[in-house]
Amino acid sequence: GRPSPLARSIDRSMASFGEEEEETCFDVCALFPEREMVDATRAAELVAPLLKEDCTEMTGVKLSNKSYSKEAAEVVSTALKGRLTTTASLTVDVSDVIAGRPEAEALEVLRSLASTFAAPLEVTECDVSDNALGQKGIDALLPLFQRSLKSLKVCNNGMSAAAAAQLADLVDGCDLETFHFYNNMSGDDGATAVAKVVTPALKDLRFSGTRAGREGSLRFAEALTKAPALEKLDLADNLLATDGAKALADFLRLKPPLRVLDLRDCALGPDGWAVLLDALGGGDDDDDDDPAHLGGGGGGAD
Repeated sequence: GRPSPLARSIDRSMASFGEEEEETCFDVCALFPEREMVDATRAAELVAPLLKEDCTEMTGVKLSNKSYSKEAAEVVSTALKGRLTTTASLTVDVSDVIAGRPEAEALEVLRSLASTFAAPLEVTECDVSDNALGQKGIDALLPLFQRSLKSLKVCNNGMSAAAAAQLADLVDGCDLETFHFYNNMSGDDGATAVAKVVTPALKDLRFSGTRAGREGSLRFAEALTKAPALEKLDLADNLLATDGAKALADFLRLKPPLRVLDLRDCALGPDGWAVLLDALGGGDDDDDDDPAHLGGGGGGAD
């Protein structure tokens, strides 16, 4: 028969893990695409399809692109708690859910939504981007930072170095396979702190737009040797320069299975590019796989 509205709301962008499995995701964006401020009355309308569905197990929840009031978040949380079970690993997207809200209310919203997914529920993928997260915001989202995490996206939050360090401590011990940390402007200290998130399980790493200086960029580049399984690496807009290029070259000599390497705006210069190209030159010319893509910048090579 024809799939239900809930089943049709599967968000393929969230299915980076388990793509071969049948997944059921409650996706508010797919059901109600318009961006809007949501009060309790509207929240009840948004979750109405969920309440009508004969669904006992969900693998994903996407609530982004809406700005929820405190009362609206409570309505959504209550509805979801009635549908979530402890038998499924969850993908949770609560990115961009507090735009335009005063800080006190925004923190209540984050706290309410995050509590929906607290243990014993198991969150394996989580996106908390676009929420202007400081240390208080991270505290509000604590139930989401579980040891079961395999994928974490924390982009465009304007996070300070202190918030970055707090986040790194929270996910220490997780076997993350995907970690995206973009446009957070956390500087050298933030880069040094987040470097400990780099672990052998990583396959997809985005650490770009942090405006890390030479010291922080170097420390992060040095950590990459701990992630020999990386397939995608985005370091754009960090001040790697020549020293950072040398550290990155040490990683490249491990011959990781890279398919994408973005080094735009890293101030590599001719010497830095020479070091990297030398490290990449040791590859197998007979390899039929696609090579890594080098984003140009700071040296004019592409």
